[in-house]
Amino acid sequence: MYDRSSPFVARPAAPGTLPGTASKSEFAVDRLRDAILTCALAPSQMVSEQDLTERFGLNRAATRAALARLSGEGLVLALPRRGWQVAPVTAELVGGLIAARRVLEPALAPLSRTAETRAALSAVAEVCRALAGRTDPGAPEALRGYDRELLGHLAAPANAWMRGWLAQAWDNSDRMLRHLEAGSGLRHPTPDRHALALAVAREDAHAIVAELLAALDAFEAFAGRALLAGALDPAAGARPARPAPSTDPHRTGAQDAQPRRPSPTQQEGKTDQ
Repeated sequence: MYDRSSPFVARPAAPGTLPGTASKSEFAVDRLRDAILTCALAPSQMVSEQDLTERFGLNRAATRAALARLSGEGLVLALPRRGWQVAPVTAELVGGLIAARRVLEPALAPLSRTAETRAALSAVAEVCRALAGRTDPGAPEALRGYDRELLGHLAAPANAWMRGWLAQAWDNSDRMLRHLEAGSGLRHPTPDRHALALAVAREDAHAIVAELLAALDAFEAFAGRALLAGALDPAAGARPARPAPSTDPHRTGAQDAQPRRPSPTQQEGKTDQ
């Protein structure tokens, strides 16, 4: 789930002050990024500044600045004479992101955590276990939100660079998961993190790595089934997407989040396809 504690999320204006131009731009970035990561703006979808301004109640200049910034993050593409396209989800992107997580996540295992962090992680794990047994419609989405919060606690002792890379990797994984589920009709269950919480409480680095990689194995297996079921629409791989600039020294692909499906309102876009 989208992590609002991420260093890439805009912060509100100070109490008692009116939002200025800069804060409006930051709000627009935050709002549009959230819409992309939750698939409210679907992969490969064509969008225009005017449509986004009206749909999300944004300032036109702020929308333009936000799209330029999100383009730098690889979440949207600027297509000459056509407008903007939400970055598609491709099989190559899914594989690259999983490979990146296999490098980044095990590096969290040996980090020392405070008693407060371990207690917070354990408490969230208990909430996850309680939600896993519920059948009401909102429970699965809430469970994913708490699972994302648990991962945030796990990454708390890491440096700012690693936390930023992991935030983008986890956020984009959630975007891909939503898209693959919608396209395939399959559902990927949220991992049971109870054993992970116990391993963190014991400060057992080997067990932490084993739990993280087991969850990644399950995600990779689901992605494979979803792709075989035709989760990606034909347009997703029709045009090669421009990769985002990598901040990972290992260049594993954690930043390569790519676009989605064309909007029926973009007549030029249909013609060029």
